[in-house]
Amino acid sequence: MNLLGLYIAEINGRVTYLKPGIAEDIGDRLVGHSKGGNISTVHFLCISRPGLGRIVETLEDDGKAYFKKYFSKFNGFDSTEYIDKAATGVTLKMLEDYYRKKIARNPSIFIVKKEHLPLTLTSPKLKNFMENCIKYPEKYLEGF
Repeated sequence: MNLLGLYIAEINGRVTYLKPGIAEDIGDRLVGHSKGGNISTVHFLCISRPGLGRIVETLEDDGKAYFKKYFSKFNGFDSTEYIDKAATGVTLKMLEDYYRKKIARNPSIFIVKKEHLPLTLTSPKLKNFMENCIKYPEKYLEGF
């Protein structure tokens, strides 16, 4: 269906990080973040209308620029997306509020209802989750 979503995840390992990022499949992204024993939980997810993924990419780029001063090293490498929660004081709410304000101006991006979050590797119906959100917007998405 060619969807792209922006998520905010909390990644718990030796350090707890917050990570805003984009994904075509949220289940695959959770698998990727969970490698090495990390526990990844998605607390916020918004999805573009099919074929309008570039809007989500721009949203991600804007967020990277805005939160750049909070980025930290991750597993010893310079990071462009990971925020050390304890060291910076950045919260999930701060990240979500920022993205909600940006999304409010764009009718091509839909926010997943809180009742379907958080998402983890053990969440039911994780396969094709984003596609199902678009197929059944009244069930999954805010504003329907």
